[in-house]
Amino acid sequence: MMKKLLLFILIAASLLGCEMNQEKNADVHFKYLGYGDSTLSVIYGSVLEDSNGTQKPLSKVLVDIIGSNKTTTSDEFGNFSIGTESGQYKIQVSKKGYQSVLFENYQAVSDRVSTVKINLKRGEGVKVVYLADKKN
Repeated sequence: MMKKLLLFILIAASLLGCEMNQEKNADVHFKYLGYGDSTLSVIYGSVLEDSNGTQKPLSKVLVDIIGSNKTTTSDEFGNFSIGTESGQYKIQVSKKGYQSVLFENYQAVSDRVSTVKINLKRGEGVKVVYLADKKN
């Protein structure tokens, strides 16, 4: 089971770079990539700080799948991955001193791989993003 999950993560990570070509000025990009060979829905993401028109990786950002016991933090390059069982969830991305992002209606489907690119801005409050279920 662990070998399958690791293989799934490696394949999905290779797809991550190919699917992030979206407009540069948007604060949040969320994309469903397709399916793998796992019982989990996996999200790969990167968190960037938008500062004076430049973006830099933001580490130690908390990613919490609300309604499950799944949490993770971004690494020193701003990257994270998290998986959960099938179901509908809210996902909160937060760091002290930055405006949080709350994804509403994330539909976790077994074997689905999703990517997200988030630009956090300094400040307070929560930016709510409503997701529609789109399949490739």
